[in-house]
Amino acid sequence: MLFRQGEWTVPRRGSLLIAGALVLVGAGAVYVTTRLTPERVVITADPGELGENLGIGPAIPPLRARGWLNTEGFDRAALESRVVLFDFWTYSSVNCQRTIPWLRSWYERYGPDGLVIVGVHSPEFTFERDHANVARASEELGVTWPVALDDGRDIWDAFENRYWPAMYVFDRDSRLRFTHFGEGAYERTEDVLRALLDVPDDAPRAAPVEGADTVFSAHQTPEVHLGSDRGAAMFLSPEELSSGTRRYSAPDPFDVEGAALTGRWKISGEYAESAAGKPAALVSYVAAEANAVLGGAGDGPVDTVVQLDGVPVPEAMRGRDLIVDAEGRTVVRVERPGLYRLVRGAPVDHHVLRLEPAAPGMRAYAFSFGG
Repeated sequence: MLFRQGEWTVPRRGSLLIAGALVLVGAGAVYVTTRLTPERVVITADPGELGENLGIGPAIPPLRARGWLNTEGFDRAALESRVVLFDFWTYSSVNCQRTIPWLRSWYERYGPDGLVIVGVHSPEFTFERDHANVARASEELGVTWPVALDDGRDIWDAFENRYWPAMYVFDRDSRLRFTHFGEGAYERTEDVLRALLDVPDDAPRAAPVEGADTVFSAHQTPEVHLGSDRGAAMFLSPEELSSGTRRYSAPDPFDVEGAALTGRWKISGEYAESAAGKPAALVSYVAAEANAVLGGAGDGPVDTVVQLDGVPVPEAMRGRDLIVDAEGRTVVRVERPGLYRLVRGAPVDHHVLRLEPAAPGMRAYAFSFGG
């Protein structure tokens, strides 16, 4: 259950019937802890019937955070008589990053009307438990609302949450009225906020999000991991993905969706770390956008050459974290652990992305994609 407090329960996944509002699970844009194919949640309720469709659920559960950002100290009393949106996120998730512009727009527009946003940062990877990393990422992403540092997922467990991103909206009586899992349905969510805040129909809406990069396709490759804990299902090298250092090879042809390694790599539960020689990490995928969660074992940056379909990434398809070196190669400079945006705007088709670190110690955690 997502969470159960007496009279109200919600299924963990699948079709969700929430107080009369039908929620369908489709393809595209939410991570689940069970590592299923990413999902997009679409809500199909008549916006003109919000009052009838927003049932009354349980109260806000305890908020046992390991620390807070953007607030001197968090007092539950500050939530009384306010509409509260809890956003579960983790900073290296591209899906979570793509929701932030909408949250910021709502926070700025409806804060004076009584809206409070509380981010709950529940980490996926160990490096996301570092409060300095979260603080830096929050500043870079423009997160200015209070953020609970949920290192041990205590708040996650209190909500019985299973998704990144996930939104839970509570009314002025601190009762759950609406949930949404994944990207999308932003207009619908804003309609819910306006209804609970008693904002007049003719009052201005939140500022539109310019240049937002939510992307979906009918089929795209799910998130691919490179650590031994979760990577085996989509690991295509003939060698076993298990803890330890060994030499790997890639299949030929490399035309099935999944990841492979070549050369020597040290495997841990969360990541594959490049060893000496000329190792490479490859992923075969179907999507238009490709991203990687990367980090380094040492103090200095690790330059990593990136190729798309055997050549440098074309200029029109380069993600924001790619640079071009003196030799004309497309390179990502891995300076600290986090999400790196590598490819954007390629045709939705089968592609092979190759990452070749210039030095040992580059850690490859996961690849994620967009339509």
